[in-house]
Amino acid sequence: MSNINKVLILKTNYYKLLINTLLIIVFNAYSQKNTKENIIYSAKDSVVYDLKNNKVYLYNDAEVLHDKSKLTAYYICIDFNNEILTAKGLNDTIGKYLFAPVLEENDKSYFADTIRYNYKTKKAKIDKLLTEENGGYLHGGEIKKETEDIYFLKNGKYTTCENDEPHFFINAKKIKLISGNKIITGPANLVLNDMPTPLAIPFGIFPTENERSTGVILPTYGESFNLGYHLSDLGYHFSINEYLNLTLNGDIYSRGSWRIGTSSAYKKRYKYDGRININFAKTIIGEVELPNYSLSRDFKVNWQHKQDSKSHPYNNFSASVNLASSSYNRNNINNSDYLQNSLSSNISFQRTWENSPLNLSVNFRHNQNTLNNQVDLTLPEVALTMNRIFPFKKTIKKTWYKNLGINYSLNAKNLISSPDSLLFSNMEQSFKNGIKHSIPISTSFNLLKFLNFRSSINYTERWYFDKKYRTWDSNLQTINIDTTNGFFAIREFNFSTQINTKLYGHFNSRNKKFRHVFTPSISYTYKPDFSDDKYGVYGSLETDNSIETYPYFQGNVYGFPSNRKQNLISVNLNNNLEMKIIDSTATRKIKLVESFNISSSYNNAVDSFKLNNISFNFRTKLFDKINLKFNGIIDPYIINGNNQRIDKLSISQGNLGRLTNLNFDVSVNLNNNSDKVSSSGKVSQSDLEYINENMDNYIDFSVPWNLQFFYNFSYRKPLSESELIQSINFNGDLNITKKWKVGFSSGYDLKSGDFTYTTIDIYRDLHCWEMSFNWVPIGFHQSYNFIIRVKSSILQDLKLSKKKSFYDY
Repeated sequence: MSNINKVLILKTNYYKLLINTLLIIVFNAYSQKNTKENIIYSAKDSVVYDLKNNKVYLYNDAEVLHDKSKLTAYYICIDFNNEILTAKGLNDTIGKYLFAPVLEENDKSYFADTIRYNYKTKKAKIDKLLTEENGGYLHGGEIKKETEDIYFLKNGKYTTCENDEPHFFINAKKIKLISGNKIITGPANLVLNDMPTPLAIPFGIFPTENERSTGVILPTYGESFNLGYHLSDLGYHFSINEYLNLTLNGDIYSRGSWRIGTSSAYKKRYKYDGRININFAKTIIGEVELPNYSLSRDFKVNWQHKQDSKSHPYNNFSASVNLASSSYNRNNINNSDYLQNSLSSNISFQRTWENSPLNLSVNFRHNQNTLNNQVDLTLPEVALTMNRIFPFKKTIKKTWYKNLGINYSLNAKNLISSPDSLLFSNMEQSFKNGIKHSIPISTSFNLLKFLNFRSSINYTERWYFDKKYRTWDSNLQTINIDTTNGFFAIREFNFSTQINTKLYGHFNSRNKKFRHVFTPSISYTYKPDFSDDKYGVYGSLETDNSIETYPYFQGNVYGFPSNRKQNLISVNLNNNLEMKIIDSTATRKIKLVESFNISSSYNNAVDSFKLNNISFNFRTKLFDKINLKFNGIIDPYIINGNNQRIDKLSISQGNLGRLTNLNFDVSVNLNNNSDKVSSSGKVSQSDLEYINENMDNYIDFSVPWNLQFFYNFSYRKPLSESELIQSINFNGDLNITKKWKVGFSSGYDLKSGDFTYTTIDIYRDLHCWEMSFNWVPIGFHQSYNFIIRVKSSILQDLKLSKKKSFYDY
C-alpha cells in the first residue's frame, strides 16, 4: 500500500472519530436541556445513541447513577423525553436469566426481572421483586412503586428465609411496603415448603424499622396436669429512650397460680450498663384440704450493674444482687437456676488515688442458703488497704533492709446472721461488728548467692465493742454469759523466716533430655500463747477442781488469737520433672510431673503430738487432655486398742504413719475448641458479646464433638472407721451431621448407686427454622420441652412447642 493511501485512511478514521465525538457532545447537550437532573451512565460492551428519539441504549454491565439512586442490569434504556429507565437481564442459551436488574435506593437493594423507573417522580413498575428489610425478605409478582418509600405488591410473599425459593412464607394477594418502616398485608396465610396451611390472619403488620419499638409480647400457651391451662410470658415492652427500656410480663394458670415480673435494661455508653429483674409468684398445687395441697408465695430480685472503665479513672461502682425466697428456684418452671441452693449479692464501691498506695472499698454483701434458710448480711464492710511500700528502696548499698516492705489494711464489718423468717426481728441486738488492722512487714535477700532468705513480722489488732464473761449461777449448776459493752482492743503478732533454694538434676539420652527441679524450703514460725492474762483475750472459770480458759470474744466477726503457742519448724519439698524431645523437625517440652509436694512441721512449744501431719499433693497433665491430681494426709501417730490417738510415732512400728485422707481427681477434656467465640468479622460486636455472655444458648457447629469426663475418689479414715465416696460426672455433645447436634450431661454417685442430675439436648438446624428438644429423664425436675420455631427474631412468635414440666410427673 502506498504512503498516500495510508494517509487517506488515517484521515478518514480521524474524521469518523471526530464526527462521533461531536455527535455525543451534541446529544448530551440536548439531553441536559431535557432534564434538570444529571445522569451518569456507562456500559461494558457498547453505548448506542438514538438522536432521533432522544434515547441511549446500554449493553452488558450497564449502570445508571441519578441523584441517590443506582440502577444496574445487563440492558438499560434511558428515555430522556419521558424520563424513564427500562432495565432487563439476559437469557443465556439454556434459558437461565442472568444479570437481572438491581435498583439501589436509600441504602436498600431491590432485585427484579424487569424495572421501569421514572427517575423524576421516583415511580416504577417492577416484575418479580426481591428485597431485604432488616432480616425479612419480600417477594412480589407485580410491583408498583408509588413514591420513593412506598411499594404496592400483588401476589406477595414475606419471609425470613434468604433463599430465592423460601422454605416458608406468609402469602398475601396485596402487600404494602413502607421502606424502613413497616410491611402491611391484607388477608394472608402461612405456606410451608410450597404447601398452603390453614393458619391464616385477616391482616398483618410487620415492623421493619431498625429502631427500638414498643409493643405487646405474645404469650406461649400450654397445659399442665397440676397447674392447669396457662399463658406464659404475656407482657408489654416499653422502649422508653435510647438508654432505658422496660418490660412487664407474667404467667397465669387456670388453677390459680400466677407470676408477675418486670425487667429493665439500661446503658449509657462509656458510663455504665445494667439490668434489673423483679418477679413475684404464687404457686398452688392440688386442692384445699387434700394431702397433696401446697401453697407457695415467692419472690426473686436480680440486679446487675457494671461501670465502664472509661467513665472515671479512680472510682468504680458495681452491683450483683441475687435475692430470692428459699422456694422460688424450686417452684417456678421457667427458672433456669433450680439446681442452685445458695444465693449471694454484693454492692461495691471502690476508690483509688493518683500517686497514692491507698485503696478504699465499701461493700454490702448478702449470702443465703436455700436449704436451711440461713441468711448472712454484711451492712457494710469497709476496707482500706495500702499497697506495699519500700522505705529503704533508694538505699545504694545492697543491705538486708533494702527490700524491706510494709503493707497495711483496715477492715470494718457489721454482720447479721439469722434464719430468713427472723431476719428483721430485733436486728440491733443481732448485729456483730468489729474493726481489724493488719500490718505485715517483710524483707528478702540472697544468702551465699544460692539461698533465698525471707523474713516477716505480722501484727494484727482487732477492735470489738462487747466482751462476754462466763460465771456460775448461785447454785453452781449453770454457766451464765454476761455481756459488757465498751471498747476492747486485742492484739496478735507472729514472726516467721524462711530459707529456700533450687537444685537442678539433668539426665540425657539419645534424643531426650530430662530435668528435675527440686525446691526444698525450711521455715521457722513463732507465735506466743495468747491465753496469758497479760493479753486480755482469755478468761478463766473454775470447774470440778480445775480451771478452764475461755475466750472473751468467741463468736465475733474476726475471731480471736489462738491459745496454742507455736515454736514451729516447717519443711516443704517440691519437685518438678520435665522432658525435652529433640528430633529433626522440632523440639518439644513435656511436663511429666508439674508438681509433687511433701510438707510437714514440728512444734516444739507443745507438750505432746509435736510432729504435725504429713501432707502431700501431686499434679500432672497427660497429652494436654488428661488432668491428674491427688492429695492426702498421713498421721504419724498410732491409735491404741481403745481407738484413741496416742503420743507415739508410727515409725517405731516400722511404718511412716496412717493414711487418714486421700483425694484423687481425674478430668478428661477432649474439647478441641476454645470456650470463647472469637471475632471473625461475620457478626457484630454486640452479637459477639451476647454469645460470649450466654454460651449455654449458643450452638457451635464448628466443633464436631466434645467430651468432658470427671472422676473423684475420696477416702477418709480419721481413726478406725473409714468413709469412701466416689462420683463420676460427664458431659459432651456430638455433631451427627452438619445440621444435627446432640448434647448430654449426667453423673453417677457410686456410693448411693444412682444417677445425678441428667439432661439430654437435641438440636436441628433447619436453615431458617430450628428445632430443639431438652429432656430431663430422671430426678426431681423430670421434664421435657420440644420446640420448632423460626430463627429470626422478627417472626419469633411463629413456633410450635410441646412440653411437660416437673409438676406433672
